[in-house]
Amino acid sequence: TVNTVILPSVSIKVFSNFACHEFDGDYGSFLKVDYSIDCDGTEHRVFSIYALACIAVYPLGIPLMYYMLLRKERNLLDPGQQQFTFELGSAKKGLEKALRERKRLEEINPSVKRLEFLYKSYKPERCTFEVFETLRKLVLTGGLVFLKPGTGAQIIFAILLCLGAMRVYAAKKPFIDGEIDIISEAAQWQLFFVMLSGLMIRVNLDDESLQDKKMFDVMMLAIQFLAPGVMVLNKFWGMR
Repeated sequence: TVNTVILPSVSIKVFSNFACHEFDGDYGSFLKVDYSIDCDGTEHRVFSIYALACIAVYPLGIPLMYYMLLRKERNLLDPGQQQFTFELGSAKKGLEKALRERKRLEEINPSVKRLEFLYKSYKPERCTFEVFETLRKLVLTGGLVFLKPGTGAQIIFAILLCLGAMRVYAAKKPFIDGEIDIISEAAQWQLFFVMLSGLMIRVNLDDESLQDKKMFDVMMLAIQFLAPGVMVLNKFWGMR
């Protein structure tokens, strides 16, 4: 959807209004994206009020709206997947019955169908998972604005986010298609290793020797194919 593309970029712009760099020696605090703007000045304070209103409407308002809309229709989006699983004695059969029931309810209630772009990929019991996905993207993009680019703090912050997301994906398994669960978790591992590699570069671990540097470059290249590789292997084993 349009929001999926626009929300992170717009949020970065809004959050950058609060990302100031305070110089040593009482030289003052200035906006990172434009050092001609004094963060202690009246003009910046006025725009900060406007930016706060924008945050309430967009970066926070959009996920909150998603949650309220999905929560309102929760009983229709999840007709009882866990109960069906218990009654049928099979998670697969419980999911299939819940999806059939959800489709039937969609035909009866047009108000549910219009939210399809938010829950279509997710299991009925995880129908609100898109809220987590939206917040994850916002924090991973907008949250990094407040940290100096390329610093160890920024990289470690991103690594912690990846680890948290991996734990959620592994525990919840939100997608209807099990392959997407695997690929999503693999993508987080890929991002984790990229960030870890960035941290290694930051502390010059890739420059210990020429041989080590070549090995590091090879590993960096291999990491880029982690998620696609998992997808191909999963398809291959599924055909056997």
